[in-house]
Amino acid sequence: MKNPSKDPLPPKADQVAEKPAPKKKVAKNQPAKKQAAKKRGGSRERLPAYLSSLDKRELVELVLDLLPGDKVRQQELALQADLAADKLTAPALKKRLTAAIPYNRYLHRYPQVRSYFQQLETTLETLRPFLVKLPPERTLQLLDYALQRIARALETIDDSGGFRLPTLELLGDLHIDALGRVEWPGARRIEYLFGIYSQPLGDLYPPIPEAYRDALGDAGMDAYLAMVQQQWDALPPLQGDEWEMESHYMHLASPLLEHAREQQDSASEIAILTKLANRFYDYLQLSELCLDAGELEQALHWRRLAEQAPQRPQQGELALEDNQISIWCHTGDFATAEAMLWERFSETPDFDTYLAIEQLPRQRRGGDRQTKAVQLLHFKIEAPSADQREKLNTIGTLAHLYLHMQQPLLALEVADNSAMEPYLLLAVLEANDIEEPRVLPLYFQLADFWVNRGDRESYREAIRILQSLRNLMPDDMRSLFVAGLIDLLDSYPRKRNFCKWLNEAFGDLLDGE
Repeated sequence: MKNPSKDPLPPKADQVAEKPAPKKKVAKNQPAKKQAAKKRGGSRERLPAYLSSLDKRELVELVLDLLPGDKVRQQELALQADLAADKLTAPALKKRLTAAIPYNRYLHRYPQVRSYFQQLETTLETLRPFLVKLPPERTLQLLDYALQRIARALETIDDSGGFRLPTLELLGDLHIDALGRVEWPGARRIEYLFGIYSQPLGDLYPPIPEAYRDALGDAGMDAYLAMVQQQWDALPPLQGDEWEMESHYMHLASPLLEHAREQQDSASEIAILTKLANRFYDYLQLSELCLDAGELEQALHWRRLAEQAPQRPQQGELALEDNQISIWCHTGDFATAEAMLWERFSETPDFDTYLAIEQLPRQRRGGDRQTKAVQLLHFKIEAPSADQREKLNTIGTLAHLYLHMQQPLLALEVADNSAMEPYLLLAVLEANDIEEPRVLPLYFQLADFWVNRGDRESYREAIRILQSLRNLMPDDMRSLFVAGLIDLLDSYPRKRNFCKWLNEAFGDLLDGE
């Protein structure tokens, strides 16, 4: 039996509150913590505070619930998990590439092909950080494997829309970087690149050897070109027009020609093109190159071969005329060259033809060439003609000539009274003072032209033009500009993308209207 004298006295009322409460486990008090998190801070702080109140298990469950809606993030985290578990090896990456690049899919419609390559690009962007962490030799092997599978896939995919190009650019950047890091002797790098270049698959890689100039170095570039030159020298002159044979010749010639042009080595360029020459335009190109090199007899030789060519293209006579003008200029017969150019200009007015006339040395005093050209163009425009396309070209040439003569108001007058190609109309508008009364309506007319084209890129072009106009416009024209924007919105309510993008671009002006 306990001694009553030793029993503790009951606590006083004011002592009960002071007694420390027993510690409670976090898990049993989660609802209370969550309520506290909700109450703390403003709306921007509540979500982080709430998430911080969750334990690990709840956070994991939350993330796993959300991930199926975000395939890219799911894939990234799966890769991170493999990396943390030391499972992200080169074979594991190869399996992922195999799954990402299926073939025998027989895709021909644009949406299908676009989706295929967009998914592949997303996967490769996810894999990129892991590919660059591998030893570079392993990275090269995986990139070569990926490109081989893409080549196989393209056998049954019609990518005439070029949707593969961003993917190839991504792989190409990784390939250039890996080859720059790999510790191979220079000879091995050259043989490796030449092996790729010699296969049809090489077209999927960045341009070889130009894109790999840093990886090869100057000595490596020279050695690579020497290897190509050796194979080129072993070929006989190209005969016939078989596509595969011609493609092989052009493939080898391409880096040699680029190098010769970089070095301004006309003799080497002529020698390479001589081996390729077997058509009308090949002969005329060589004739022009020989003239530039001061080899008149050789130029005449190649011209004769062009004249004797069994198949002359549709514009062949015009090309022969151009070559004859070059020969007359080379021999100093500028008067005959100018007479032929004026005859051509009067028949088919073209600004490039006028420039060719202007660049010739004057043969006599007097006779203003610009005045003569303007008179010829007005005569051509005013003459009755059933060919509206020809008239449009002549009007464009006149406006172009006025701009060249630094008379933008005259060019604007042409634009104000006649239809004109959109690129030229924009040049005319940009050459004139924005406060010229006729300019603002023509800007909106040009924007209207692009909107009427009806595709997304045309909508963007219209908005780019209007943004350019806004940058030029003084404050006192703001109300006119806003009125023009509203007219566009009212005119095209069914073109929802355009209206959306226009509101986004000029929301600060339109919100108050």
